[in-house]
Amino acid sequence: KLDGEKDVSVLNSMQQESSAEQDRRWINSANSVLAMLIEKGKLDDAYALFEGVSHTSRTPETYIIMAKGLAAAKRWDDVSLLFVTASETGCLSEDLGLITMEGVVQQKIKGKIRVLRSIASDIAEMLGMKPGTWIVSHYWLLKQMLGFHHARLLMWWNDPNETQARELELALQDFEENRSVGILVKDDVLRCIVKLVGVYHNKKCEILKNAKKEHDIILHQKRIESDRVTSVNMILEALSEANRTTLRDDRSFTFEVASGLRTMGANRECMKFVQSLIKRDVKI
Repeated sequence: KLDGEKDVSVLNSMQQESSAEQDRRWINSANSVLAMLIEKGKLDDAYALFEGVSHTSRTPETYIIMAKGLAAAKRWDDVSLLFVTASETGCLSEDLGLITMEGVVQQKIKGKIRVLRSIASDIAEMLGMKPGTWIVSHYWLLKQMLGFHHARLLMWWNDPNETQARELELALQDFEENRSVGILVKDDVLRCIVKLVGVYHNKKCEILKNAKKEHDIILHQKRIESDRVTSVNMILEALSEANRTTLRDDRSFTFEVASGLRTMGANRECMKFVQSLIKRDVKI
């Protein structure tokens, strides 16, 4: 009898595994059809198919495919509904959360930052992270998707007068961390450094205008010169990192590099940089 029960148990297990495999194949096929319909512009047909798939059969990919199609059509209310359902059925994903956040920014609703923080909190919880940590680690992506205004408020950079300094500080931190482990630095990080280093240096120079005593003037001049040298080196290091990517020949980036070097009086370095562009036949 025991052997018979064991045989039945093994058979049931095999049947369950077979059924699970069939379910996986079916939803993968459904996802492929969903993507194909969206690609062909048949969004309503795709949405009807999506609605016909039971909640238990859907996967995170099912929601992402549908959300991308709806987002492309600016159907943000439907995207928000997908986010709610995915959260309730264990199919929430970071990609779906980001698409939903983009929709919040695009819509005319009150309390956008509060809603964005709530979505960020749900994503962070799913990943086992603190909301603030997730936001900081995704700042540059959030800036691209949501715009600078909403990204800075998510970072609690509420004072516009301090925003540039805070962003530059984050960029330099990311730059050093990525470079120390051999990871390519994000283009946005490099752009931020070459653009804001010179601006921030000029703000420090304003201190000189408030110095009245000769001793203070000399001291400030030494500090400003030291900061200038450091700032020029920052730009050159960012440029060196950009040489590993296509950003090195990007016209707006090269303009910011040249402009930053000129702003800080690094004329020799600027001339050398421009000559290198001419030799590579890069548009100036």
